[in-house]
Amino acid sequence: MAIITLADLGTGSKPSRRIIPPGFAKNTPGHTRGHLLPKSLGGDGRVSANIVRTSSKVDNGAMAAFGDSIATHVGNGNTVLFQAAPRYLPGANVPYRVDINAFDDNGWSVSAQFLVG
Repeated sequence: MAIITLADLGTGSKPSRRIIPPGFAKNTPGHTRGHLLPKSLGGDGRVSANIVRTSSKVDNGAMAAFGDSIATHVGNGNTVLFQAAPRYLPGANVPYRVDINAFDDNGWSVSAQFLVG
């Protein structure tokens, strides 16, 4: 969980190539290191707890667009409470889904689920 303010926007970093999340295989088509707290919201790509294996299509598509929409709301002067939760099937070490929720004190909220496996 994170509190996102205007000061956080643009401070995120790319995922470190040194972080190898469970299930990630280098040079495997369709795999990427995905942020739980998006780079656009200040997500640190050097923190292994913030990185999971995702599909490139989802991470660079729908999840990125969703994070950008939250960044736009924060950019308009709102402070947002952000939560991303990876979901795992029994016995799995790679998430099949990431659930994201964000809300502010003014009643604004968004939620989404992304199939990332």
